[in-house]
Amino acid sequence: MRRFIIIIIFLGLGISLFASQNDSLKRKEFEAYTLMFPRAFEPYKAKTALAILFTRLPMDWVETSLDIPIFQFEIKYGLPYGFSLKSTIQTIAVSNQIRLGPRWNTSLGKFAFGAGVDMSFLYGRMNIDGFDNEAIGWATYPNVSVGIHFKKVAFSCYGEINNIFSMK
Repeated sequence: MRRFIIIIIFLGLGISLFASQNDSLKRKEFEAYTLMFPRAFEPYKAKTALAILFTRLPMDWVETSLDIPIFQFEIKYGLPYGFSLKSTIQTIAVSNQIRLGPRWNTSLGKFAFGAGVDMSFLYGRMNIDGFDNEAIGWATYPNVSVGIHFKKVAFSCYGEINNIFSMK
C-alpha cells in the first residue's frame, strides 16, 4: 500500500511539473496562486487541491504505532477586495472534519500576508471489538500566514490556533 501511494505521489509531481512547464510558456511571470500562499485570488475564480497526508498517532493515544492516511480536499474561492472563502474536508478511518471560513490577503512586492478564521464541524466514530465510541464537536481556527515568492518558487508559513467550543 505504501509503495502504491509513493508511486501516485511521484506521478502527481511529474504531471504537475510537466503542466507547469507548459503553463510557463504561456506566462512570462510566476504567479504564486497556490492554496497555501496568502495572495489574493482573482475574484469569482476557484482553485482546488486533493491531498493524501500521513500522520503517526502518539503512543500515549494508542497502544501501538499507527501510520494513518488522511484524505483532504480543499477549495478556495476568490472574492473582491482581497477576500476569499476556503473550505476543507478531511477524513480518516475514524474521524472527519469539515472546515469553512473567510480569509483576507494582501501583497507588498514579493511578500504576501493573510488572516482568517475557520469554523469546523468534527465527527468521529469507532466500533472495534466492543469499543464503541462517537465524538461530535465544533471548533474555530483563527489563522495567519506570510509568504514570499521569487521567480519560480514560493515559500509560505501558516499558523493557527485550535479553539474547541464543544465536544460530545
